[in-house]
Order: sequence, then C-alpha cells, then structure tokens
Amino acid sequence: MNAIWLFVLLMVASSDQPQKANESLFRIGMSHQEMAALFGEPQSYLDVDSQLHIPRSDYLQRDGHCFCRPLYTRKTQRNEYEITIFEKIDDSTSRLHPTIRVDEVRFTLDRDMKEEELLADIVEAKQECDGKCVSLPEQFPGDREVTRPGSSTRFSFFYGKDGRLKFMTMFPSK
Repeated sequence: MNAIWLFVLLMVASSDQPQKANESLFRIGMSHQEMAALFGEPQSYLDVDSQLHIPRSDYLQRDGHCFCRPLYTRKTQRNEYEITIFEKIDDSTSRLHPTIRVDEVRFTLDRDMKEEELLADIVEAKQECDGKCVSLPEQFPGDREVTRPGSSTRFSFFYGKDGRLKFMTMFPSK
C-alpha cells in the first residue's frame, strides 16, 4: 500500500514540473549534418534559377549540379510554413573539406498573420526574442527588423505589394 502512495506522490510531483519543448530548432551557423540529424533530409529543394520546387529524387539525379536550397515545412496550430534554408561554405577549419553551414532561414507564411503573432508562433523567434526583441531603425523605407539587444540574430519582415506579410527571415547580425 505504501508503495502505491509513493508512486502516486511521485507522479503528482513530476506532473508539476514544467515540460521542456522537444521541438528542434534551426540555428544560424549549424552545419548541414546537424540540420539533417535534427530534421532529416529535405523532401524537396528550391531551384534558385527556375524558382521551381524539385523533389529530392530529382535533386539526387542532378548530383549537386544545381543551385538549390533545401526546403522543409512546419505546421503549427496557427499557420503552416515553408522553410527555405540559405547555406554558406565555412572553410575556416579546412579549405579542402569545408563545412556547409546555415546562414539564413526564411519562413514563408501560408496564411496572413501580424508580426507579433508570427514571432510568437515560430519557435526559433519565440526562443530568441523571449519577449525582449526591439525594432531596429529602418535602413530602407518599410524595412522592419527586430532583434534582442546583445543577440547575434535578427528577424526581418517582408511584405507583398498587397501589403500583407509574406515571409520572415532569420539571419545573423553583422
């Protein structure tokens, strides 16, 4: 009987502990291998020249002979996102065997949202900002960027001609 009460007390105590998010996050500077380990290989790619989505099987047949960006998708309760990964070559440790790293992540919205809603819906922005992001001065008319003071990451918002928010980009502060 005492063992049952101990089990119940342990279950109640553990249910009061906050649950950590098990969501994987895209990070600026993560290697292509780290990204593939967290998210798997992309099922499609964006051919930069034609702006067409190509399936993974076609990409593999091209044997790397295209200027293509990996594409992922993510669904949240509020929206669905196409995630385009911009990569760069990091030859700081080896010029013969450089590391491919994430340099920018673009979140394209399926449905219209406000900037504040978007920052709260995308886990990378939510974790980075943590309610402390501030607007940066406009460099161009209509240019909107936010960052958390002292952070090495910025978020930019891009609007279509219709005035609706189209996508948000996460990129390094330089």
